[in-house]
Amino acid sequence: MMRAPYEVGHPPGREALLEALARTPPRLDLAALAIARLGDASLDADTSLNKLDRLAERVAARVEGLGAVEALVSVLGVDEGFEGDRVVYDLPENSFLNQVLERRRGLPIVLSVVYLEVGRRAGLQPHGVALPGHFVVMVNEVLIDPFNAGARLTLSDCERLVRRASGSEAAQLTAAMLEPTPTRAIVLRMLNNLKGSWLQRNEAEAALSAVDMVLALVPNQPSELRLRAGLLMELGAFRAALTDIETCLREPAPPDRKSLEKTAQNLRERIGRLH
Repeated sequence: MMRAPYEVGHPPGREALLEALARTPPRLDLAALAIARLGDASLDADTSLNKLDRLAERVAARVEGLGAVEALVSVLGVDEGFEGDRVVYDLPENSFLNQVLERRRGLPIVLSVVYLEVGRRAGLQPHGVALPGHFVVMVNEVLIDPFNAGARLTLSDCERLVRRASGSEAAQLTAAMLEPTPTRAIVLRMLNNLKGSWLQRNEAEAALSAVDMVLALVPNQPSELRLRAGLLMELGAFRAALTDIETCLREPAPPDRKSLEKTAQNLRERIGRLH
């Protein structure tokens, strides 16, 4: 995979992501492929879009005989074998739609994107359900789990997932948790997964690109600015890091003002020593 020369604030795929989300309605497939450009700036989006189209044609051909849910699962879960990566769950490639389409393995949310986009093309009107710690899909009021090859989920199954994610047996499934997840929220969750994967592997520049994508959607988000400043310092980009720290200091009442001021002063001194 090829990563393009990096410019802070302008990761590969940024403009494509913004354009995809600006459409009416927003295009989840194009947004997911824009994210995939963080791993491969040269990827051919048409190849992935064509794969989704062909899968949808097969699903549509089975709907009359099997019904919407079984048609979708029979193609994606049974015939194609899409399911979760149980070997290296947080592998960065599991967050890239093009890679998931090729490998048929991925994170729950990206596998769900496959189901959502194939289902949408086949006229099934699916929607994503962002349970805590696990993403699933609803079609005709039926919940299915793309990570587990499209297995049907009962409300009790979902409540167990909520309890597992919270670590508390008292946690409960709420109606709000089953509401359709907006495309923008799906994209942010995908980016946060990818960012976490790269941070876990100490891949600072790659993680920086994911942070930049988040900031393209949520400009000046305080926690992301602080994270980006830290990554920039790690990479030796002190001026860019100082810009982010100074932006944080302009918040109305930053709780960590003293720490930010100390960091800013240290950065100014380091920049001064470079001249």
